Amino acid sequence: MHQIHHTEGIIISGREKGEASRHLLIFTRDFGMVYASAQGVRKVDSKMKYGLQDFSYSRISLVKGKEIWRVVNSEKIKDLGQMPNFSSAEILDNVLRLISRLCQGEEVNEPLFDHLLESLSFLKENKIDLKQLKNLELLIVLRTLFHLGYLAEPLFSDDLVSQPISTEILALSESVRRGILSQVNRSMKASHL
Repeated sequence: MHQIHHTEGIIISGREKGEASRHLLIFTRDFGMVYASAQGVRKVDSKMKYGLQDFSYSRISLVKGKEIWRVVNSEKIKDLGQMPNFSSAEILDNVLRLISRLCQGEEVNEPLFDHLLESLSFLKENKIDLKQLKNLELLIVLRTLFHLGYLAEPLFSDDLVSQPISTEILALSESVRRGILSQVNRSMKASHL
């Protein structure tokens, strides 16, 4: 009998496999980034399909196989993909591509998971102007690098990574935007990302 592991996860991406299955890239709270297979999930009567759509935040039950995890149950908590405008959707895509690039393999990082969930929820639930969107994207990248230990130097302000995302934090990031951008670029270059 295989042990069933219960966790929360953000569906980063999925691709069709065979007649009714999908292979998924899931960033989970308890296991980090996992590749998983969901059998029969594309069938009309599948109860799991809504929780395994791209950009869903879901409760997921997994069984570890030899090479890949198998999803045995899912329940959608929130749809993170329905963005208020095209620019927000573009940032969602950029952020998830960055996460999938930086988080290779199963390494638990709950602070990063919480940061990503908070950031994507803020992006989805707030209509902000293009300038604020650019600041939010840069702040998400900065916090992601911070949680992965890639920042090459101390921050301008600890509030940039410790305070919940708000219009005030976006204003603070605007005031030091050039420095943040320089720091992000140096950190990514130094770590060969």
